[in-house]
Amino acid sequence: MARILVVDDDSEQAEMRCVLLREGGHDATAAYSPEAALKSYRRRRPDVVLMDLKLPRAEDGMGLLRDLGPEARVVILSGSRVIPSVDGAARVLRKPCSSATLLKAIRELA
Repeated sequence: MARILVVDDDSEQAEMRCVLLREGGHDATAAYSPEAALKSYRRRRPDVVLMDLKLPRAEDGMGLLRDLGPEARVVILSGSRVIPSVDGAARVLRKPCSSATLLKAIRELA
């Protein structure tokens, strides 16, 4: 079981992802802002951070990624048609992605 921090400014999306991850056997918690995510990351030290890139802007997600530091294992979810290259992210998945794809990425990183 991995500890996962789900970061999304859309609380419904974050909670749905937490439910999916819990059903997959993981300990998942949500944060709805970059500030809350950073506090939670420092307190809980999750195995993987699953985050939307836009929080609500892409700059917010990029700032959070930078603040988490190079030791963080981060999976970025992107709604962009072309999957961007994101320095510091272990994986970038295009939304919508299947539950199986998401769980596989988490398993590989945890």
